[in-house]
This record gives sequence, structure tokens and C-alpha cells, in this order.
Amino acid sequence: MSTLIVYYSYSNNTKNLVNKIAEKIRCDIFELQPEKPYSKEYEVVVDEGQYEVDNNMRREVKEMPELEKYDRIIIATPTWWYKMSTVVYTFLQDVDLTGKIVTSGLVDMHCHLREPGFTSKETIETGINSAINGGYTAICP
Repeated sequence: MSTLIVYYSYSNNTKNLVNKIAEKIRCDIFELQPEKPYSKEYEVVVDEGQYEVDNNMRREVKEMPELEKYDRIIIATPTWWYKMSTVVYTFLQDVDLTGKIVTSGLVDMHCHLREPGFTSKETIETGINSAINGGYTAICP
């Protein structure tokens, strides 16, 4: 079975994880890149990303992978405000995955569970819900 991991990574956490998985299962990888890159300033991208997610927006992607030769597609994405990144939503919206085995269930390597101390930003419960809604099966706080 031929496998491709399609992913988006803003801070390289998802990219690093994908590279390790690809090495273990010996598959190809494809990094989705937004047509208009996000700011390199973290606080700016936080506001920008949250606005896109809250308004169900999609960020255009430079290039889509050629999926014809693959039987299985693994999707990797950071979780942004309890959802997949808008770049990955664009991919899922624009490609035909008919007849493909599509899987997720990756680990979020950059999780901030803000308890105790910063529960106004996130709690253990909201952090876990975010991971579940993003398709993750494990988190590393």
C-alpha cells in the first residue's frame, strides 16, 4: 500500500513529527504551503489564525499534491482553536479523496494545558477537547 502524509506546519512541530513517522513507515510526505504565508510574528499569526477559524475561512494553498499513486493519505495538522488549520481545510475541500483510505490520529507535540494558573486561556478540559476535535489521539503537554 502506498502512503502519503499531507501536512501543514506553522512552527515546525507537526513537520518534525511527520518526518519521524515517514521515516518509520517509509512513506512520502507533502507539505501544504499557504499562497499567502502567515506572519513570522507569533502574536500576529495567533490573531490572524483565530480570525480565519472563527469565520470558517480557507487559506489558499500554493500547490496540491498528486494523489493518484497513493492508496492511503495521512493528514497531519496543528490544532487551531479546536479545529484543523485553515490550510488543511482548504486541502480537504479542494481534492478528491474518493477511493482513498484517509487517516489521522496524530500526536499534538505543542500543547499548552494552562492549569493551574492560566485557566482564562485554556483548561485541561478545553485542551483535550481541542485535541479530540482536531483528530488527535494523544497530546504532550
